[in-house]
Parts: sequence; structure tokens; C-alpha cells
Amino acid sequence: MQPKQLLLTMMSNALLQVNGRRRVSQWLAANMRNVERTWVIAIGKAAESMYQGAADHFADRLQGALVISKYGHITHEHSLARGKLRCMEAGHPYSDANSLKAGSLLLEFIDSIPACEPVLVLISGGTSSLVEVVPEHVSASDLFKFNEWLVAQGWPIHIMNACRKSVSLIKAGRLARQLGNRPVTQLLISDVPHNDISVIGSGLLAAEPADGPSLPVLPAWVTRMQTGITAQPEEDATCFSNIQSNVIADNKLLRDTVAVLAFENKLVVQVNETIDGEIATIGGHLAHTLKHGKQGCYIWGGEGVIKLPDNPGKGGRCQALALEAACHLQGCNDVFLLAAGSDGTDGPGDVAGALIDGQTLVRGTDAGLDEQFARQCADAGTFLAASGDLIDTGPTGTNVMDIVIGLKI
Repeated sequence: MQPKQLLLTMMSNALLQVNGRRRVSQWLAANMRNVERTWVIAIGKAAESMYQGAADHFADRLQGALVISKYGHITHEHSLARGKLRCMEAGHPYSDANSLKAGSLLLEFIDSIPACEPVLVLISGGTSSLVEVVPEHVSASDLFKFNEWLVAQGWPIHIMNACRKSVSLIKAGRLARQLGNRPVTQLLISDVPHNDISVIGSGLLAAEPADGPSLPVLPAWVTRMQTGITAQPEEDATCFSNIQSNVIADNKLLRDTVAVLAFENKLVVQVNETIDGEIATIGGHLAHTLKHGKQGCYIWGGEGVIKLPDNPGKGGRCQALALEAACHLQGCNDVFLLAAGSDGTDGPGDVAGALIDGQTLVRGTDAGLDEQFARQCADAGTFLAASGDLIDTGPTGTNVMDIVIGLKI
């Protein structure tokens, strides 16, 4: 198998192991075999696949379900009887009017669940922007502007989500109050470092830790959005007493699966590590490691940050990282680097990431593009499209941060 095809196959097969349908179904089979009935709420980029895992397990014992996901991520017909399943798509990475409609629908759905009936809540990355409830004076355009501004700051996810919580009536555990005495099992696919359930999806059902991050200084127009926000429940609040939370997939599981597949393909795993920090720094470091390392497979995972300029171009973190690495690997014909969002999207747009080699810059510049300009304008996607290095997987049914796989032959 050719090096690039090998990397794509390893990524594809590894993603199957962290797929929401598989992980939910396996967890329920091991832990909820004797539960007679349940209601399901699934929110996030992996909401559809996680719902399918619940439907596989409960079949006609499933009393009703609500699925909220990103545009284009609800694709299949479902078996639940008409009227028992409601689906809605909303904005990501920027909340929009449908995010607010989804928030209202979520509260209505919870109110429709009889008291003391069990509820299965399935949360994956993307939840923070997909569903929201805000004070009446905050409009959909205010919310969109806020999220657009927030994404551009280059802050780590726990800071971004702390800011989101500060303008929300359901985040930071506030949604737990709405569930009352209903017994809740929450299953989460983690897209954040350390699997902190108060950060995943901005903690709809998780208390804000007492030592949580302090908010950065926010513009006055953002602080005005905070007017009317109710206090978040304390960590020992009774609304959390009926909620049991379990993380069922994360980036480590994905990386470890890639490592197993590398071994099966007779590759020596030289590195299996997490990454964080500035994308430009990460890209240079990974390229240096590959360029000067031994033959074998190099595996990284996590999520870097990038501060966006005004009017950024195309491409997300992974494409920016790949182009940065390509600049350092120019002319190295024995190395290949894949960087992709595990959910199948890398920032705005539908591209998962990129797979570069030592000739990426040559192909891009031959097409008339300038890599320096692309890097400065956050337009890596345009350059990598011209070089023929983009990866398009479509929705993967999971979201466990980014995966980067290097190969030196």
C-alpha cells in the first residue's frame, strides 16, 4: 500500500473504533441491560450516531428522542415511530437562530418527559454552539457575533466555553435544574483535554468547578449579554444528585487505536503524544520531529489554537498545521503527514484536514499560490486545495479532537 493510502486507511479504521454508534451501543450493552424504558437527548456533531447506538440497544423500549446536530450531520432515516423522534440542525462553529430554536425545543422536550422517567443524554463536541438559551434581550445576531468573535481569539477551549457559559441560561450545569427528579445517565464523547465534563459541550449537566478558569476581560457589548443570567448551581446542588456521567470515547482511545493499526502494518510507533499550543509552533515541531526522527509511525492528537486575522480565508486548525509542516518538510520525499479533525470537519466548511508530503509546496506554487500569503491570511485551505492535499471524509459520527499521523519511510 502506498504511504498516503496507508495513512488514510489507518485514520479511517481508527475512527470506526470511536464512532458514537459503536461506543454508545457497547456501553449500554454492558451497563444498562435491565433498563426497561428511556428517553433520549442527543446533542453534538456525533448526535445522530450516538442516537443510533441507543436505538440499537433499546429498540421499542425507547419512548422518545431529540437529536440536535450540525447542518449536514443528520443524514439517515430512523426507525423510531413518527412523532417520537424530533431532529434539528443548527449552526457550528457559530451559533445562529436555529441554535436558539434548538434550545427552546430542548426545554419543551424535557417538559414532555413524565416525572421520574429515566433519561439518556448523549453529548459530543459542537454542543456549545448548536443549542442555546439566552435572556430575551439577546438576539440571534448578538449570539452569532459573539461566537464569531470568540472563535477568532485563539483561546483554548476551556476559556472559550467559560465565556459561553457566562451568557447562557442552560450551560454550566443550569440545564440540570430542568430535569428535576428524573434519573439521568449522561454519556459523553470528549473533544476537550483531560475529558473535563464541565467543559465538554460547556457542561449542560455538569457543575462548574470551584477552581474553574477566570474569565478574560470581555468587550462591553459582551458583558451586556450577561444581564439576566441566573446563578449557576453549586457543585453540591441537589439537581446533580440524579445524574451519572461517563466519558465513552476520547482522543487517547483514537491515538491508541492508530498505534495498534500501525503495529499490524509492521510499523514502529516512534511517538504517541498529545499536542497543544499555537498551531505555527506545533507544525514546526512536528515537522522537525519527523524530519530528524527514525523510520516509523508518529501519532499526535489534541487541539492547537490559532488567532484569526480579520476576514480569514479557508481552512481550520488542521489545514493550518499541515501547511506549516509542509513549509518545513519541503523536499523531504521520505515523510508524510496527515492532520484531520476527527469529526470530519476542520473549522468552517466540510473538509476534514490535509495530507501533505515533501512536494506540497511545489504543487501549490506551481498552481500560482503563495504559501506565505496563505499562512498570514489563515487561508491554508485554498493553498492545499491547489496542491491536491485536502481530505474530505464527510461526517464521521464522532468528535475526539484532532488526529495527526506522521509516516517516515
